[in-house]
Amino acid sequence: MLAALLRAEPRGHDARGVLTKPAGGLHAILGADSYLAEVALEDLLRATVGDDRAESVQVFRGDETTWARVLEAARTGSLFATRRAVVVRNADAIKGEGEEVQGYL
Repeated sequence: MLAALLRAEPRGHDARGVLTKPAGGLHAILGADSYLAEVALEDLLRATVGDDRAESVQVFRGDETTWARVLEAARTGSLFATRRAVVVRNADAIKGEGEEVQGYL
């Protein structure tokens, strides 16, 4: 499972269902097909932060992090990027119960 914590404007889709406007909030990308999950993540990131992601996207692996670290990254602004995304790969393996997420949402 991939999860992306994003902050942006309300979202929009084109006729094919591809995101055309930034999508804010919390998004979970689920499914057995890793290729389709990567395509969905790419569409989401492109619509939210654009193509220049050096300072805009922070990636965590669920088996190597905690909810507290993920939420700290989501709450932290950047001096170099106006929009940010926090991506968690294998989010179901995050350590802890996730009570912190309720406060964020």
